[in-house]
Amino acid sequence: GRVLTCETHTCEARCHVGDCTLCDQVIQQQCVCGRESLPRPCAAPEWHCTQPCNKVLTCGHHRCDKVCHSGWCGDCPRSGMRTCPCGKTRHTLPCTEEVPTCGDTCNKVYTCNYIYM
Repeated sequence: GRVLTCETHTCEARCHVGDCTLCDQVIQQQCVCGRESLPRPCAAPEWHCTQPCNKVLTCGHHRCDKVCHSGWCGDCPRSGMRTCPCGKTRHTLPCTEEVPTCGDTCNKVYTCNYIYM
């Protein structure tokens, strides 16, 4: 038989015209992040678990919180430009440091539409 698109198993159907069916073998397969392994159809090798990636980010201090993914995790979300809690001042700090408060009044609107000043 011809080798199926999974490139592992061969077609077991009798001589036929056209393409072979998808592989119906079930094999143990890891998700794309590699944290879980389950019996899955050979024809569907790429799957995502529900676990967070948890790889150490490039900063070396924080971990990726994206759900099961392949490829690069991205930069640390705490690196680069960040703002104080009210958003008025911007700081470039190491990801391990908290952004200080600016000391200015917040001016956020309460749910009752009162502005605190």
